Amino acid sequence: ESEVLIEKITVFNRLGQVSFSEADPDYRFSLDFSQMADGIYLLQLVSGSKTWVQKVVVNR
Repeated sequence: ESEVLIEKITVFNRLGQVSFSEADPDYRFSLDFSQMADGIYLLQLVSGSKTWVQKVVVNR
C-alpha cells in the first residue's frame, strides 16, 4: 500500500520499449512479471513532479 499517490506505473524492457503501463492505479497495486521473459526491466513510478525508477530482474 502506497502512502504516495502514484499517477502512473510503467515497465520498460531493456530496449526501452513499454512492456506495461497503468495510469491512475489503486493505492494497492501489484505487478505480475510471470508472463514476462527473463531479463532486466525498469519500473518507473510517477507522482506529480517526482519520478522513481527501479531495476527489476526476472530470472527463473
